[in-house]
Amino acid sequence: MDGLIMETLTPSTLGNKIWLKPRFKILVDADVSRVKTKFEQDVDQNKAGFRVKIIDNHIVIDVLESDAHFWSPQLQLELIEAGKKTMVKGLFGPKPQLWTFFMMIHFAMAIVFAVFGVLGYSQYTLGKAYVSSLLICLVICVLWIAFYVFGQFGKMKGNAQMTAMAQYIKSVLNFNR
Repeated sequence: MDGLIMETLTPSTLGNKIWLKPRFKILVDADVSRVKTKFEQDVDQNKAGFRVKIIDNHIVIDVLESDAHFWSPQLQLELIEAGKKTMVKGLFGPKPQLWTFFMMIHFAMAIVFAVFGVLGYSQYTLGKAYVSSLLICLVICVLWIAFYVFGQFGKMKGNAQMTAMAQYIKSVLNFNR
């Protein structure tokens, strides 16, 4: 069962999907405290090669500042007790600041699109010139597509770091395939 769940952590699946924030689950044959202890020991021995923060049953893994760039990913893990086993739920994503920035831009573009869409429709029904409103709506659509492509480029640029984080998780959890 571990192998099927862990399959989502292969390099070919991390970057090729059209996921905004890839998620995965790993079922580990150990209790939560033992899994947490494995991460703590790894951090204490400085083996990680990543910046690891452990808070209760949550683990946040970041790229070291020396290796970080604008598109560097962040991995968030949640350890959930599942009987005598532990379900490790993971979420790859951009840093929260970058994610918030992208969402703010998309929200602002949606508002502009809605305002000029309504304005254009009102002008059209009143028999007035509506071409400028229509052009602004089209420009917003092109910008949305450009931001999507820009985000996919960023995900590709961070793919090597995502793969390295996945390998790190496999090594800490002693999952060898």
